[in-house]
Amino acid sequence: MKLNVFLIPLANMARLREKIEAVGMESIYHNQTDEWSAEFYFSTTPDPIEIPWAKDFATELAALPEVPHNEMYYGAYLWRSDDICFAISFGKSHFYLREFCDSDFGLSMAKRIGDKDDVRQKAARRYAGRSTKQIRSYRRESALDIESGESVDYLHAATRDSETWGSWAKFGSSLLLSLTIDQDGGLPALLRKIADELKKPELFALPRTEIVKDKVLIERYDDELIDAIVSKGVEFEETAHQLVGVDFVFTSNEHYFFQRRRAISPQLNRLGMHELREFIDQNEITRDQIFDIKIAVVREDSKKYSYPIKKSLEYSISDQKVFLRAGEWVRFNEDYARFLDDYIDSVIEIDRTIEPDLLEIDTTEPEFNKDLKNRGYEVADRDFTILKLRNYKIEAWDLRKGKTAYAVKFGSPQDLGYVCDQAGNVLEIYRNEPAAFRSIDIDKYCLWLGFKLAQVPKRLSETNSIIFKQKLEAWARKCQTMNITPMVRISRKLPSVKHVANRQP
Repeated sequence: MKLNVFLIPLANMARLREKIEAVGMESIYHNQTDEWSAEFYFSTTPDPIEIPWAKDFATELAALPEVPHNEMYYGAYLWRSDDICFAISFGKSHFYLREFCDSDFGLSMAKRIGDKDDVRQKAARRYAGRSTKQIRSYRRESALDIESGESVDYLHAATRDSETWGSWAKFGSSLLLSLTIDQDGGLPALLRKIADELKKPELFALPRTEIVKDKVLIERYDDELIDAIVSKGVEFEETAHQLVGVDFVFTSNEHYFFQRRRAISPQLNRLGMHELREFIDQNEITRDQIFDIKIAVVREDSKKYSYPIKKSLEYSISDQKVFLRAGEWVRFNEDYARFLDDYIDSVIEIDRTIEPDLLEIDTTEPEFNKDLKNRGYEVADRDFTILKLRNYKIEAWDLRKGKTAYAVKFGSPQDLGYVCDQAGNVLEIYRNEPAAFRSIDIDKYCLWLGFKLAQVPKRLSETNSIIFKQKLEAWARKCQTMNITPMVRISRKLPSVKHVANRQP
């Protein structure tokens, strides 16, 4: 038997019942034991689903007595005790359960019952660099392989106790078990074992995001998100696939509409911020109404459905470890921060050979680059001849000495993230279009960072900006794939600007 189990916070139970009844499920069975109250909901009369291609071939299908439709049945089994509630999903009901579930549940169970030395599949996402969401499959008995900068969303792994949990399980926002259980009392006993397991210590680290539950913080983050929607700085999440519980939903031939009450947009082949802002302006939607907007999805294999606009957006709160994921504000856990810090401290070399008088900088970036010409550096600032792309002017780097290229940037950790992106883009161009370079005979790429801080960090992990560290990690990993050593020079940018033209070493 396969059981897809969701953990439902008790406070969400009333709203969950309203939802599943609103989408056509009826209560057809109820049972009460000493501990559990169980209720089975089923779609007794599912709505027929149109088959899009049937309209295109109406002539060929004319011999049929009526236009064919699909029917999809679904159900949900709710189990509630005094201290906990579970919902077991059947068919497409996971789409409804996920809105009310504790999305930390599945991976919390993974850290307790999963075997980290026998992982079959992993899904993770990054919040910096070009790669955002990835699914990786492994051979049997492969140890859990986590790269710094990754936040794990899903695991398919063997269990540590096959007699209790089955030989394998899937862990996402829900828990999928495949096992044989006794029809008489087996299910409630299993659910109690799950509840008890959640009280036990975690057995291994798993870098991931966890939900922000502070209502004051959520309101603050929502206000900032609305500001970004009406101006700039927010994008729609990449939708090649979505994880729903433990199921991957891949996009196919889908069409989208923005809608709010009676207002509806023209059909869209892809979601874009320009079209969203146009819909907001044309329908005079105010700030406090933006989260009322829904995205309607039309696809061949299911009935038309919709979800709130907030669930489709990708956004991060500046200077904090907080991101929007599937409509919920989440922050990175300590495992994630530790993996990231360990990587940038161990992989990125800090150049300690920097001249002592350059540990503090009191000039602007262009003046600084120009001054170093007298020290044997080749100045490439504003030199657009090293890298040539049609219709684009791009600086390959600011300075070069021997086989080391230097990209120079002064500012706060947030400002310094820009140079990580720029350096990463240069490497990406070289990997894809090496002919665009006049020469790139380098074996080290150094970011020369001038921190506008009273005291500069001795280690990169000591910076407070999680976004900056993510960008450093993405740039360093790109260097490594191209056999280029990632290096950083750390200076302090003084608050006053005093040009010293003839400074000597």
